[in-house]
Amino acid sequence: MELVKRYVDEKLAEHWDINENPKSFSKMLNHISITTNFKAHFEKELSYPSLFKSPKNTLVVADIGAGVGWTSAIIALRPEVKKVYVIEPSSNRLSRVPYVMKHFGVPENKYVLINGDFENLKIDEKINLAVLSSSFHHCFDNQMPMLFNNLKDLLVKEEQFDFIDYHGDKKSLNYKGKILIASEHFVNLFWTARKIQKYYTNMLNKFLNPKNYDPKIHFGNWRAPDPFDGEHHRTKKEITRIFKNANFDFDIVLHDGNSCVGENWNKVSKSVKYYFAILNLK
Repeated sequence: MELVKRYVDEKLAEHWDINENPKSFSKMLNHISITTNFKAHFEKELSYPSLFKSPKNTLVVADIGAGVGWTSAIIALRPEVKKVYVIEPSSNRLSRVPYVMKHFGVPENKYVLINGDFENLKIDEKINLAVLSSSFHHCFDNQMPMLFNNLKDLLVKEEQFDFIDYHGDKKSLNYKGKILIASEHFVNLFWTARKIQKYYTNMLNKFLNPKNYDPKIHFGNWRAPDPFDGEHHRTKKEITRIFKNANFDFDIVLHDGNSCVGENWNKVSKSVKYYFAILNLK
């Protein structure tokens, strides 16, 4: 898969430029915990009842589009998790993952780094859970079939785990393969209205203020993904259709509030709703 411009020779923002220095890790923690609600939202998503209903040290997880790996680290620290595949197309971001894991206290034998993408996950074993945190909206429509087909091939449909409970009795538990679409958003009519307004304002500029006219903005591409970072802004109806077409049972859960904080983001909340979704194999 060809990387969009944002991830080619990317200069990382200061809060993602993690190294062995604890101060660099503190900047990242500040960003995901205070500047934004990323960490709080993700931890809420991981608390979904069926997601980690498994004995200790049993689940193999793939974190797809993991960035610098802070979501992978939180997953790896779960007692139910045996291994996490950290999959990221940007080699620059992937190079920061070992530092993030070390700062979080994740043992090296609990994660595997993979320079992969939606179309080429490069995993050589079955997994129980796939996680896409803030990465699903970067997936292009023509990549969706391959992504979900790859995940269906990788996910264990149902696995039985045998274990000894606290009383010393033998027990068994069945875990069905699933996907967590985490920290995502869908747009509504307010967003559509703003885009249409931008289009007509640009058309007026063509005749009244040519210096501000942008030829890239036209009616045929006003819903197109951002060419710089590949971000897609889909409606809830479109997202629901994608999950149905992929033939998964799913549950979409809305978040309270925004992923980011501040006055500007409060304005954005009128046109964007944040959600996560659990997709179960049929």
